[in-house]
Amino acid sequence: MEIDKLSLSIEILKILLKENRFISSTFIHRQLVREGIFHSECDRVERRRILRVLHSLETAGYVVSKIDSPKGKVPQEWKINLKAFPYLISLSENEVLSLLLAITFVPERYKKLSVFKHGLRAIDRLSLFLQEEEKELIKESFEHLSHFSERFVEVDDKTLSLIFQAIREKRGILVRYRNSNLREIFPLKVFVYNGVMYVSALRNKGYRTYLVNRMKVIELTEKKIPDYLRKRYVGKAFSFSFESPFLMGIKLSSDYVKEEDIEKGVLLYPTQFFIEKRGDFVVVYLVGFLNKMFVSWLMIDDIVGFISPSEEMIKIAKERKLDRQYEELSLKMHVNKRRFNSFRNLFRSFLIEKEKIFRTKNVL
Repeated sequence: MEIDKLSLSIEILKILLKENRFISSTFIHRQLVREGIFHSECDRVERRRILRVLHSLETAGYVVSKIDSPKGKVPQEWKINLKAFPYLISLSENEVLSLLLAITFVPERYKKLSVFKHGLRAIDRLSLFLQEEEKELIKESFEHLSHFSERFVEVDDKTLSLIFQAIREKRGILVRYRNSNLREIFPLKVFVYNGVMYVSALRNKGYRTYLVNRMKVIELTEKKIPDYLRKRYVGKAFSFSFESPFLMGIKLSSDYVKEEDIEKGVLLYPTQFFIEKRGDFVVVYLVGFLNKMFVSWLMIDDIVGFISPSEEMIKIAKERKLDRQYEELSLKMHVNKRRFNSFRNLFRSFLIEKEKIFRTKNVL
């Protein structure tokens, strides 16, 4: 039985939604043959029916053509007009489950913010074909657990939404920061460190990092950030914390991590680039930074000792091109030695300072 025009239109729309790119009528014909809807890819009558439906759909605004007025035998291609289907999208069951799984790793305290709530509502809408029991199983079986030392500061929903909009549109925002005078900044990205939300931005063509909770966005501005500036800085995070990177190593007790985990390349620290068990110790090489944030981070762990920069570290760092990954990281021995010695002095000062605070407050 020959397929009617409405059914054929729906089948073609399904193919276009799934592909979400410009495709030819030949491609569409091939898919319809595979589905058993048409009989042969060589059938010219079937091909003309497809072309008539595509032209009707284009006239109605449901699809767009790649070439406005093709001349001669130039092949035409079509793509779905997603603006005509704001609540329709073609996703497989596994894709919806994957999205549902991804959102479970967002900390609960952030899910109430609008930038996440819109996504949660969309996933709920897309997962209507899933059993409720299946959705609950996914939500209950995966969870983001915060580190015991992780902090949290309340974020203004409107402020974050406007920052998000500015990033999407590459526009500036007019803000007050810590009750300062109004200033215009150009947000690049939002990131979370130790549970606290930050935004990196450009101000007067200089790179800055701001606490989102200390910021009040007044309005978006009409100015836009040039693409070359955005691309130059978008890969950075802190402007004030991760300073003077250097190569160093730490020693952990041999029972700190299992040998089979070491063989599988367990990552104990975000900046780690080497791990190996040597004698009674587990040796880890990582990129360190000259600031108290990095020092306090290391104090959480049960570190047996520090290892000075070595030729081996330099060699591995060169092989892995770490100087491209970490801005201002030098692969010269004397620079790493100097920064490592400064780190040890900072570490000692930090310990002395903390001990004084404990004694003053009678904590011990």
